[in-house]
Amino acid sequence: METTVLRQDAISETYEDVKRVIFSEITKFGRKHRLNFSQVQELKADANCMFMLAWSEYNSVRFSASFATYLRFVVSKGLFDVARNH
Repeated sequence: METTVLRQDAISETYEDVKRVIFSEITKFGRKHRLNFSQVQELKADANCMFMLAWSEYNSVRFSASFATYLRFVVSKGLFDVARNH
């Protein structure tokens, strides 16, 4: 039980550290593709899922890039995939 609490704390702390990276990628993507407010809000939900994916992948494999750099890559790629599928 304590490990789960510690893990949740680590995820929450990491999210707070990098949420500006996530929102920056969403903003750039929204401007580039001329998305309206509701479309950008949907992307925020998708990007939060991408954060969880990046967090679990980054912690299970050793990468040479910082987590913020890896997250930027995952979110950017993920946003393009979401846009392509809509």
